[in-house]
Amino acid sequence: MLVPRSGPHGLGPGTSGTPTCPGSPRLPLEPAFLLGFASAVVATALWWLLGAGTMPSLGPAAVAVDAGIVGAFSSVPGAAAVAVICWVFYAGFVRDRFGVLVVDRVAARDLALIAEVATVASIVVTALQASASKRVPPRPRRTGPGRSGRA
Repeated sequence: MLVPRSGPHGLGPGTSGTPTCPGSPRLPLEPAFLLGFASAVVATALWWLLGAGTMPSLGPAAVAVDAGIVGAFSSVPGAAAVAVICWVFYAGFVRDRFGVLVVDRVAARDLALIAEVATVASIVVTALQASASKRVPPRPRRTGPGRSGRA
């Protein structure tokens, strides 16, 4: 169960108003989109300089890594937005080189790959954080006079 609390990661002053797992800074849609935009610009330029434009299989995989990293820190809607913006930059500036989006079978496959990586990363991290917050420490074994320490 998610418990609202005050502070930078839960409900309270200076927050987005969305409950989160305790201690988990998850980016909602708008900040995730902005971070995804900035990282997509940097990743697109970096991958282009490293030769992703000449290797068709490297390009979408490289952008998917960027979307997955940002998506892991985002909510699921934020991860989907990150995937779309990363795909736009990849399809427009790496695959086409002139900023023109061409939507064809290959572009749809690339979008599916990038979206899958980003949303799965977000879901996995959310599930891991939820399971970590539900763990109960083991009870200490009682030993004492008259007890041998056996269960």
